[in-house]
Amino acid sequence: MKAKRILIVSSDQAQCRKLGEVLGREGHRIRICAAEGDDDGQLWGSFQPQIVVIDDADGSVFATIETRLAGVPLCHAIVLTSGDKDGFPGDRFPCVLRFLKKPFSDDRLVDLVDHFSEIVDLKTEKMIAEASLINQNRNLENINERLRQIVKSTRRLTALNGKEDLGPVMLHEFAGAMNARGGSLFLHKGSELVLVYTLDRGHIPERLPLPLSAQSVLGLVLSRCEPLLIEDIRKEVSPSPSGFSGYSDPSLLAF
Repeated sequence: MKAKRILIVSSDQAQCRKLGEVLGREGHRIRICAAEGDDDGQLWGSFQPQIVVIDDADGSVFATIETRLAGVPLCHAIVLTSGDKDGFPGDRFPCVLRFLKKPFSDDRLVDLVDHFSEIVDLKTEKMIAEASLINQNRNLENINERLRQIVKSTRRLTALNGKEDLGPVMLHEFAGAMNARGGSLFLHKGSELVLVYTLDRGHIPERLPLPLSAQSVLGLVLSRCEPLLIEDIRKEVSPSPSGFSGYSDPSLLAF
């Protein structure tokens, strides 16, 4: 069983220290605070207790911390009291309350904390499993959306009447699938690459004489005969960037 974050609250600091020693021997992380004080709220927020032990004879201590306790709804609270439960809230309170009537043995307190610790572990595992399931469902939905886009792209491409329409449509489909804002499509004709279509108007050359520089992106792709993916071209020695400064992202894909 993992150690839990336990906050002990009492107007009797000697009693707080005694309870802290008992639970500290079990390996739990212990913090102690008075029932009142300007710095207590900060302690609650930073420590995020999983179990709160409240030493309270008549409900007066509970009344001073009720608002703070409500801020940690997954927390469990053990109320040590010598009276009855009339001064405490019932089912309306968000956290789990258990009462331990004085006098009690150290073993009884430890057993109750152990019981709550198991519940905390189970709830934590449940939250992790739910978060994992949500993430898996989100990933599955992303995959389904990409498959839907592929089907739409295939339909658009197969519906084209001539090869002159293929370049613009294909480039837009690639850009949309990869969330890219720029891109160009070249055809190899004779001793040069000829620009078919570009999303980057104004700075892409219409023709690129062959052979290309081995330090250029397209030159490297042609020499290797394989696609090239670069996450940040600013960090690369080769290939060298084009020199255009208008791109919003330093990544690129060429094939």
